[in-house]
Parts: sequence; C-alpha cells; structure tokens
Amino acid sequence: MEPFANDILSRLAGKAAAVHTHSASDITSGTLDDGLLSSNVMLLDASQDVSGVKRFSQSALIVRSTTPADTVFQSDATGNQIITLPDASGTVSLDGHEHALADIDIAGATEQTALQGLTDRVPFYDASAAANRICRPLDLTRAGLRKSLILYHDRAEIAAGWANNGTSGTPGASIQNASNYIGAAVGQIITLLTGTATNGRAGRLSSTVACVFGTNPWRFETTVGLDILSDGTNTYTSRFGFMDSQSGEPTDGLYWRYTHGTNGGRWECVARANNVETATAFDSGITVDTALHNFSIDVNAAASSATFSIDNVVVATATANIPSGTSRATGFGYSQIKSAGTTNRNLNYTYTTVYSELSTPAT
Repeated sequence: MEPFANDILSRLAGKAAAVHTHSASDITSGTLDDGLLSSNVMLLDASQDVSGVKRFSQSALIVRSTTPADTVFQSDATGNQIITLPDASGTVSLDGHEHALADIDIAGATEQTALQGLTDRVPFYDASAAANRICRPLDLTRAGLRKSLILYHDRAEIAAGWANNGTSGTPGASIQNASNYIGAAVGQIITLLTGTATNGRAGRLSSTVACVFGTNPWRFETTVGLDILSDGTNTYTSRFGFMDSQSGEPTDGLYWRYTHGTNGGRWECVARANNVETATAFDSGITVDTALHNFSIDVNAAASSATFSIDNVVVATATANIPSGTSRATGFGYSQIKSAGTTNRNLNYTYTTVYSELSTPAT
C-alpha cells in the first residue's frame, strides 16, 4: 500500500507544479530568478534598453554606491533639466541648449592645456547672424585690439612694415625665409646671415619713426637664438629691440646687444637717446648661449622706465637715456654685424610682436 500511496503523491505533486498558480501577493519570501520577472522590471546588474520616460522625485538622480557615494547626475527640481551625454564617438552636441556664462565651471584638472593655434581656422558663433563663421583667432583678436593698440606682428602687419631690410658683404650675406614672416608653419625660423666677408652683415628694420615713447606704454617681444657664439676669430655683434639702425649702433633705442669681448659675454641691456647711453650698458647677468630664448622690453607710458626680461624674468631696468617724444622716435628690428673672420655667423628669430596700448581707444 505504501508504494502505491507514494506514487499517487508524486503524481499529484508533479501535476500541481505544472498547473498550479499563485498571486504575486502570496509570495513573501525566497528569491525569484531574473528570467521569471517582467521585462519592464529595472535590473540592478544587467544591461537593458529603456524606451519609456523615467521621472525621479529625488534631487539626486544617480549616485555611485562605492565610497565616497558621489552624486553623478543631479537636478535642482526647479524646472525641466537636460543632461547631455556623449555619443559612441565621444561627441557631445549642445545644439539648442542655452547656458549662462556663470553656469560654466571648468575645474583646474580639466582645463584645456593644448590651446588652439592663433592661425588655425576655427568656427566662431556669430550671434548677429545666428550662424557659425570660420575665422582665425589671430584675426578675431586683431579686430578688437586695433581699437586699443598699435599692433605689429611678424606674420602680416610687418610684411609691409620692414621698411629697411639690408645686407652687406659677399658671398652669403642674406635674410633667409624673409618672405615667409614666420612661414607657413608657426615657429619657422628667420635667419640673418653675415656671409663670409670680414664685415658682412644682415638686418631687418621697421620705419625709423614707428615708435614714439612718452605717451603710451610700449612692448617689444621676440624669440632669438645664435648658432655659434662670437669669438676672437669670427667676431660679431648682435642687436635687436627698439632701434633705428640695422647697419650700426642706433641713435635712439632700447635694445639687446651682445659680443663676446664685452660684458663677459653676457647680454647687455642698452638704453640710448640721441647717441648717448649710460657709461656701461646694463648687465643682464645672463650669459649668452646658442638656445632660443624669449626676450622682451617694456616701456612705461611716461618713458621714465624700461624693463628688460629674458624668458619672462626681469633682468634689468633702465631709468635714464630712454628716447622720448617725436624728435627721438625710433623703430624696431634686428642686426647681425661681423667685424672679424671669414666664416658665416647667424642670428635666428621666430617671431616679432610690438604693440602700444592707446590711452584713448580708437572708435
């Protein structure tokens, strides 16, 4: 009898398992497999396609569960909020989104470190036309600066402003890459070559009355390097800055000067007005080498002070013999003049920027 009863019970249990159902409210314990759940149930650790709109009543929408529990997305619940996420290519589209400038916060760790090239063509939004325009940042900057500055830059303005280029001595005295004004590639070197003549020279000079000190502040900036230093066999003198001669010592100017036999081979900072300079030019304290360095000269509005800087560090300040007024106007440029030897010696530079901030902006 017992085997028969067991068989009956077993059959009944199998039948019940196959056809018997319970309301979901009757299930109060245990674990249901994911496969038994409706496809509308949100799963914690599985990928799902969500087609419906999801609304959240809490301000913190998605919070990372690890420590610390950082809020990933958050809404202030004051209105409709839009969170834009990158697509598969990593692109975020902001078309149709409006943001106040004050709402844009870039943390120090995420600031852009590779700046857009000043001469690259990039899109700008033209609000007046409600359209994007293609423009070079340099051109856009010039348009605004011209109202406040007298600006010369070696890519364009000085192309017509190098009024006094000159070379002397054959063979080889020349200005290399002169027609390129930095050239097609930003940073292309322009070279002044003395040639092999004992007195060979090369120079570039603006108008000799381009700069008038005493009303507005002025700045000259460049990057210069020398291939081989001057010595007793092949001797030369390099000059660059505010100056009115490219063939010899300027009459009026504020400029850098170097030759190996003066000032212990260190850069001199020269202030010269009407052929008069201090008994000893200011010693920069910086020994000349063959690397490219940044050089700048800043003249205050009153022309009572001029600071000389190398690689953005002030090395000397002049307060006397600063040319001032229209009668002592000067220009800007470079000269490389040899006085001994038969081997070519070069001065290299990569750019020239000269500007003066106007006390009264132009209209």
